[in-house]
Amino acid sequence: MHTSPVIGYDPDNQVALTATGSHYLINELIAPDPFLLVNLCGFLHQEGIGSYFGVPGYS
Repeated sequence: MHTSPVIGYDPDNQVALTATGSHYLINELIAPDPFLLVNLCGFLHQEGIGSYFGVPGYS
């Protein structure tokens, strides 16, 4: 999967512009399911890559 940083956002038209020139229509921002998010964080740390991606972990 290839990603590109978002360099601009037009809130009136709900369009995001990336560094490669792509435009993406942002219809609605939906918060992730907290249960799935916590499990994803745990999985990434279990695999030893959570810290590399800046995923919050346990103390």
